[in-house]
Amino acid sequence: MDQSFRLYQIRTVGLRVTAAKALRSFKRRLADSFGRRLTDRATFHVHDSSAPALVLPGLTVPDADVLAESVDELREHALRSLSTELWLPGYGWKSHAHGASCPGMEQYRTDAEPFPFEIDANGEWMERLINPANVREARRRWSLIRGPYIPLDWQRDHRSGYSWSEGVPVRDVRISPHQGADPKNPWDVARMHHALHSALAFGLEKDVSMRDAIAQNFRSRVLDVLASNPPGYGINWTVPMEVGIRMANILVAHHLFRLYGHTFDDAFLDVLAIGMAEHAAWVVDHAEWSEGMRGNHFLSNLAGLAVCAAYMSPCALRDRIDAFLDRHLDEELLYQFQTDGSHFEASLAYHFFSAEMLAWCYAFRYLRRSTYTPPAEVRERLTAVHHFSAQMLSTNGIVPQIGDNDSGRFLPLLPFHRCAHDTDRGHRRSDVVALLGLLTNADVSSMHHALSVILGSRRHLPHSVPLHKQTMYRADDFGITVYRTSRCEWYMRAGSVGQAGRGGHAHNDQLSFVLLVDGQEFFTDPGTYTYTALPHERNRFRRTSSHNTVSVDGKEQHDLPRDVREGLFWVQSNDAHARTVRADKGTWVGVHRGFGVPHTRTMEFHDHEVRIVDECASTASKHLAVMCHPDVRVEKHSDRVVLCERNGVTIRVESLTETVRCESAPYSPEYGVRIASCRLVIPMHESRHELRCTVVER
Repeated sequence: MDQSFRLYQIRTVGLRVTAAKALRSFKRRLADSFGRRLTDRATFHVHDSSAPALVLPGLTVPDADVLAESVDELREHALRSLSTELWLPGYGWKSHAHGASCPGMEQYRTDAEPFPFEIDANGEWMERLINPANVREARRRWSLIRGPYIPLDWQRDHRSGYSWSEGVPVRDVRISPHQGADPKNPWDVARMHHALHSALAFGLEKDVSMRDAIAQNFRSRVLDVLASNPPGYGINWTVPMEVGIRMANILVAHHLFRLYGHTFDDAFLDVLAIGMAEHAAWVVDHAEWSEGMRGNHFLSNLAGLAVCAAYMSPCALRDRIDAFLDRHLDEELLYQFQTDGSHFEASLAYHFFSAEMLAWCYAFRYLRRSTYTPPAEVRERLTAVHHFSAQMLSTNGIVPQIGDNDSGRFLPLLPFHRCAHDTDRGHRRSDVVALLGLLTNADVSSMHHALSVILGSRRHLPHSVPLHKQTMYRADDFGITVYRTSRCEWYMRAGSVGQAGRGGHAHNDQLSFVLLVDGQEFFTDPGTYTYTALPHERNRFRRTSSHNTVSVDGKEQHDLPRDVREGLFWVQSNDAHARTVRADKGTWVGVHRGFGVPHTRTMEFHDHEVRIVDECASTASKHLAVMCHPDVRVEKHSDRVVLCERNGVTIRVESLTETVRCESAPYSPEYGVRIASCRLVIPMHESRHELRCTVVER
């Protein structure tokens, strides 16, 4: 590892935390040297009738009218799930059965092996996959499946084709074994989001036979995931975050089936209760808490446990969970969410993901404890989180991509995958603002109707900004300013890389901007595309030149580590010191020093026009880039004028002194997806450049 990077890590998280991490690693190696491995140990709980029973908290079924627009879509998801088809990011619908062919991740592809065994009702086929100590309980759970059912290959990345193994203990699992293999793909499948969509489809379905098929498929799918993934083995137990999300989605989906009138047999409920206890115990014992640095992963641990505790009858494990939540929840809200209400990881997508988990965590505690009243400081911070989140929503519910976006969701009640007719769909997060709004009212009775409120938020956006006024909203903790007029919404970025300088989910986007006109994105952030599967693409999407800002001679605002093992979730310097200098009376000024000399950007707003002035005294080669949304049609009007049109709205972009060049550039609307778009590139031969963007009247 590059020593300068290691020293920066130590300075950022602290010497004590670094030493503790090294000591834990040494202890694991020492234990391995004495042969104390998990490989032959059984991790399933024994079949025990005294396991905590499942109860249903007071969450009511969502109103049918709020789902009326989604009936066909939910039915399609349920039908495809019956045939093992699930949505694969970057590809679309695809079978996730054993032996299914895989399309490949760019040039990387592992061909499917010939399917080596037949699926039998007694589960003998599992002896080829599960380690000997766990296979007996795995077979017992599998044998409870009724009728025809095709199991999923839970260990496979169905994009690249790479397979992990359910027989390998987590300490020996390599999360990123080689180029192209992405653990997020099996993780997303094992999160069981599709179970929620099947449950809602069940409630809307009129055909009795189809209702029965959907319910039986849910039952079989849950037995499959609990049988095929022994606790502590394989890719789906490597990260407790995934365990907590899986647990929450299974429990809420089961709850919805019950609310819609379906009755499950005792044998299934017994396995479900034991399986959820296994999940909860694993999360408590392996929680992703660190004194020096923790983030959204630990929030997912808390949220998963809060959901599980709400469904658990009184027992010692529930007492452990409650004590864990009492110790950490309020503290974590104040640690991870800043005084302006933003999440500290410098990413809007991760802010909404984290806020969603936080909100559900408190919501389920409200459901259990009708007399629960959080401290005043906690109520104030929750109100700030709600206010910040509402301000980040555009007028049509879109959240711009600023920083990383891994398309993460906790309880996605409706499918959020990208459709051909809506490239912005994955960015609509009014549901989170609606849930936060319930929390700030602190009305426990309204929590019972949380599902209806969230689903109905698409119709009634919880946006507090008067559309007929010019407003300026500034959040310096995050480093973002939003300026709105009756038609335009500008998001300007200038602030910290987050995570106390680690910058795990920040991009080199200082002084970049996003523009929406009439609720449509015109100038956009390029997105994220991928993480560990393709390290070079990871850094390509977060580098300075990919954003709507000035680049100087290939330099980065913050150095990106060359280490592709740890460096993909770090920056190696935090020397830009970006800040907003002014944000009032229709003027925004930001500055950063990431190039050694200041880069100052001034944006002056006049009715439907903005004047953008960049000043940078560096004598090196410089250029300005502006990324267009892929739905924008770009036309050169002259050497210095470009017209950008989308759905009848046109923006005139004029460089006062330099030639504007149009070039193809990659854009990622959601994780795993990359499509071509157009980027405007303007050289800066002088230290000062002026760009004007005007919304052309219809």
